[in-house]
Amino acid sequence: MHIFVYIGMALWHGKVIVGDPIEGVPQYYDLNNFNSYASGTFTISNILIVNDWNTISNVFIGISPRWVVMCYFISANLVLVCVLLNVVYAFFVGAFLSVDSKPEKLDVSESMEAPSVSPSRGAYVLKRSRRASYDTLIHHVAGADEGMHS
Repeated sequence: MHIFVYIGMALWHGKVIVGDPIEGVPQYYDLNNFNSYASGTFTISNILIVNDWNTISNVFIGISPRWVVMCYFISANLVLVCVLLNVVYAFFVGAFLSVDSKPEKLDVSESMEAPSVSPSRGAYVLKRSRRASYDTLIHHVAGADEGMHS
């Protein structure tokens, strides 16, 4: 994210005049600029979260060639939204699942069943499957875990 802020500052630092109306750009969109590091971070955050990069890019089309602006904003959108944001979401979901999937004590009489091999070998398989664990997690998150036994 910071790399795109620095690239934007290198391309457009001080070139957007805040408060000067730009034709074809909605009011206050000129606040999305790269005149300082803070405003550049604000602009990149808007691209990342609000996802109106095409409207924000109109601020810079009169300043730079259209192909430079489009290459910058499309690459920022692809890298930041499609890759970085999904990696962050996956990290938090994975952390949530690893914390909430602590082993629980199962009643041995209910959780064991005879396997397809002969019982003389002493092998038993746990009845609790991965799907049942996910179902328990979803019900717990949804707040419906009272009285639920799988």
